[in-house]
Formats: sequence, structure tokens, C-alpha cells
Amino acid sequence: MNLKVKSVATGIVFLGLIAVALPYLASRWLPALALPPAARAAGVALALAGLGLALRCIALFVRVGGGTQSPKDPPKRLVRVGPYAVVRNPMLTGVALVLAGEALALASPGVAAYAAAFVVVASVLMVAVEEPALARRFGSEYEAYRREVPRRLPRPPRRSR
Repeated sequence: MNLKVKSVATGIVFLGLIAVALPYLASRWLPALALPPAARAAGVALALAGLGLALRCIALFVRVGGGTQSPKDPPKRLVRVGPYAVVRNPMLTGVALVLAGEALALASPGVAAYAAAFVVVASVLMVAVEEPALARRFGSEYEAYRREVPRRLPRPPRRSR
């Protein structure tokens, strides 16, 4: 199967499960809150921004990394450009923004709780599983990347003198 097709299929399954099916179920846990329309609109904008970021990350895995976001077909080259030059796991950031946006748009405390749980679990897995695997696969290149690029929050720009 073509790498682009595999990546799109994996992305649809991943995002469909994580960002559509599970939030839908979570929205049923607790009654919706009374939020103003502006808050709901902000949620839609946040979700769309997160989706754009996640899709950009998937595209970079294919174009630059020569792989997909699936552990069965990971990138063959370390991706250090675009959002990956700012934080080490921008895909998690994108999905977290989608989920936070959905929680606002749906005014759902259940989706907000699911989003928080997703971020905690994904962060633990990133540190315990993903980062050691990347260090084994890419060696000193990943170690240098890890020293230069923060895990979650971008560093403020350096002032020139």
C-alpha cells in the first residue's frame, strides 16, 4: 500500500477514534453546561486549529520522515522541521487542542475530563515508551534533538544582542 494512503488511513482511524468516537461517548457522561455562544465558537476555532496542526504533523511524517504515525510503520528519518522544530510532540498538542475545543464547543464536562485524561496518559506514554524508542532508533541525532527542542511547551524566542 502506498505510504500516503497508509498515512491517511491510519490518521482517519486514529483521529476518528481519539477525537470523534471517544469524545462523543464522553459527552454523554455529564450534562452539558450553559456556555455562551462565543465560548462555543471559540471551541470550534480551537478544534480546527488543533486538527490543522495534527494533519500537518501527519503530512511531515510522510514527506520528511518517510513513514506514518503508526508504530507499525514509523518514520525512517527523524522529523525536526515545522512544528517539530518547536516542540517534540506537536501531534499530541494538536489532538489536545481538538479535544479542548470539542469540550468547549459541546459545553461538555465529560469531554473536558476525557481530554485531560488523554493528555496525562499520552504524556506518560511519551516519556516511558516513545522517547526511549526514538533514542534507540535515532541515537545521537535524537539526543541532540531532545536537548535542543522542549517536550511540550515552546521556549520563548531568544533576544539578539
